[in-house]
Amino acid sequence: MWAVVLTGFFLVSFVGNLERGLLETTEGRYAECALEMLSSGNFLEPTLDSAPHWAKPPLAYWSMAAGMLVAGENEAGARLGTALSFLGTGLVLAWLAWSLWGEFAALTTLGVYATSVLPILGATFLSTDMVLTLWESLAVACYVLWALAPGQSKKLLFAMWTAFGLAFLTKGPPGLLPLLAIIPWHVWRFRDGKVFLPAGLMIFVIIGLSWFAAIIIKRPELLSFFLKEEVVGRLTSDAFHRNPEWWKPFVIYVPVLFAGQLHWFWMMGNPFRTWQSMPPEQRTFLGLWIVLPLAVFCLAKSRLPLYVLPLSIPMTMFIAFGIAHRRDRIPLRRTAAIFAGAIFLAMAARILLGVLPLHQNMRALHEAILAAGEGETVALVKDKAYGLQFYAGGKLSWIGAGSGDRKQALDDFLESASGKYRVVAKKKDTELIVSTLAAEGLNGTQAEHAGWVIVSFEK
Repeated sequence: MWAVVLTGFFLVSFVGNLERGLLETTEGRYAECALEMLSSGNFLEPTLDSAPHWAKPPLAYWSMAAGMLVAGENEAGARLGTALSFLGTGLVLAWLAWSLWGEFAALTTLGVYATSVLPILGATFLSTDMVLTLWESLAVACYVLWALAPGQSKKLLFAMWTAFGLAFLTKGPPGLLPLLAIIPWHVWRFRDGKVFLPAGLMIFVIIGLSWFAAIIIKRPELLSFFLKEEVVGRLTSDAFHRNPEWWKPFVIYVPVLFAGQLHWFWMMGNPFRTWQSMPPEQRTFLGLWIVLPLAVFCLAKSRLPLYVLPLSIPMTMFIAFGIAHRRDRIPLRRTAAIFAGAIFLAMAARILLGVLPLHQNMRALHEAILAAGEGETVALVKDKAYGLQFYAGGKLSWIGAGSGDRKQALDDFLESASGKYRVVAKKKDTELIVSTLAAEGLNGTQAEHAGWVIVSFEK
């Protein structure tokens, strides 16, 4: 059974994903930022299109850059760190479940995790969230094993604060959300402050805060940026235009967090009985681990599905405990069929994602541009497509970016243009490009790809 589950786990970690084209906007932005780190050799100050990019701390970019050093400056390199984080998180969960409930629970936990929708999405799309989930899971596992096993070494607490430091260096304050469960549970259970291990707090400060301190000392204006825009802005405003409506958690978080595990949820029987059968200390901690961070995510005005990826971990633990608790009443063949079917669907969906003519697939767009003819690539867009820049190796020009007047941007470009060009734009701008070229006495050839148009001409 271990061989089957581990095989499925490795398949869903890698098959159909590493070499899939980068999708806009998130994947292209992260990959390009990591590539620019490698190109410049500056690993402390992230840049995007050679401009400072402070939206996230650098650890996730470092993991992507390290992957590119190993696997090459391509999609596989960019995604390698995410795939390994997915693997690492599953192994951490199996370790925790085995320590708490035994070997079969560990096997079940790994199987449920590997085939749940939200973790699979986290492993599929390039972002900071899968890396963050690894560190948060490791931190909680270290704390729980220290707290629930008398006589455990304080090295586990030290490891917990180390993991929280890495989580903070990955995504800032969201990396500390599990502490909303750990601190009140610890106070309730032990009535002491031993969780605040001085050596642990010191390593947290060194790992988690040193980069912020160094950058703020160098650029004092970033203190206001980090606090007002990246913390307060995401919590209280819709400045990032990421689903700020009060009802959006019900359509963004509920489907991926709860419905994404329904194929396993029914197997544990009555959820209330499962909850009651769990040791009181464990179910109290598990409830705090789910409810308190989820409340923060629901109250925050910036919302995306992968934000709640770390909360799939306690959900997985609860479901796996329930299945393991009633293992004698669960048909093995049906369980194997669900596991195999989920693995197959995940791999098939990823392969399909790579071959469909998607507007967001920047590798396919880059290949279409190269097939359209010779010349310099010029992108006439309102928002820069950094995935396209990643594939072009930076060898393209942006016109109209950040401006609503694309006609004026095209006129300004043509005024000084000389040579062969390939202008790529949204399909809706085809008439604008053709008519503007005609006004200049220029004839262009057109090619289309998934909602894009490529117009080649020579001046």
